[in-house]
Amino acid sequence: HYPSVVEKIAKQGHEVASHGYSHQLIYNQSPEVFREETFKSKQILEDITQAPVRGYRAASYSVTEKSLWAIDTLVEAGFEYDSSIFPVRHDLYGIPDFPQQPHVYKGSEKGDIVEFPISSIKMAGYQLPIAGGGYFRLFPYWFTKFGLGKINREENAFMFYLHPWEVDPDQPRVPGVGWKSTFRHYNNLEKCQGRLAQLLKDFKFDSMENVLIEKGLLSSRPDKGAA
Repeated sequence: HYPSVVEKIAKQGHEVASHGYSHQLIYNQSPEVFREETFKSKQILEDITQAPVRGYRAASYSVTEKSLWAIDTLVEAGFEYDSSIFPVRHDLYGIPDFPQQPHVYKGSEKGDIVEFPISSIKMAGYQLPIAGGGYFRLFPYWFTKFGLGKINREENAFMFYLHPWEVDPDQPRVPGVGWKSTFRHYNNLEKCQGRLAQLLKDFKFDSMENVLIEKGLLSSRPDKGAA
């Protein structure tokens, strides 16, 4: 709906990747519908940015054990990396025993793709999500800093995510969505922007594309030197 915003984001030097077209959970879609939407989303973004879209993230991390078939579609569409798999147990997403660090995923019949899993840490035998979003608002900041620092101290890169609405405490409240969704969405919204400002001081960040290039998992863009 707002292609000029996407164009502005790209011109400011940010990486633009695909989050799908309709934000439907993959395991609730047929392979045919998912394929159509995935190709459509990639084409729209590439038309706007006039640059390859290399990365993908599924709605609500819905690449799970029952929807791993979606990786074939991503490879077929020309995506070079995915960041949709959360190595935790959750009621909506997650593959608990999935590798924690970025790696080449060879489980697709269509070819290889780089997977950058959502970050988590192991504590007392439990894989704890620490990557951002609702967890960033739920956990006290010191604990998030500890968890992300632990990943860095192990000489690994962490992946952090946040939605724009999470720095908007004055957004309208939607009634009738149930206590669980209400808590997940509105908990500690008023604290999020301040925590984000502190996070940007405490850690060094880069785009996912650049991190994967630095790790030797992705090739540099042909036009990188002119950027």
